[in-house]
Amino acid sequence: MIDELRQDPAVEALVPAALTRGLMVVGDGAMTPTLMVKIAANLRIPVRSAVAPWTAALNGAGLAAMSVARHPATR
Repeated sequence: MIDELRQDPAVEALVPAALTRGLMVVGDGAMTPTLMVKIAANLRIPVRSAVAPWTAALNGAGLAAMSVARHPATR
């Protein structure tokens, strides 16, 4: 997936910044250090835990739900 992202011309300008920042893990996954190490090794990008993993997961879920509610296809 990361290799495909690196090669996609549509996101070429965004890739360096995204890969430098890396992946933020939220929820229970962020509470499992061995999982985060495995993700970092497999994706070959930095991986970090959210400061408040469960709160971040709930906030993200809420934003996704609001986005779906506003989408024209769901009306």
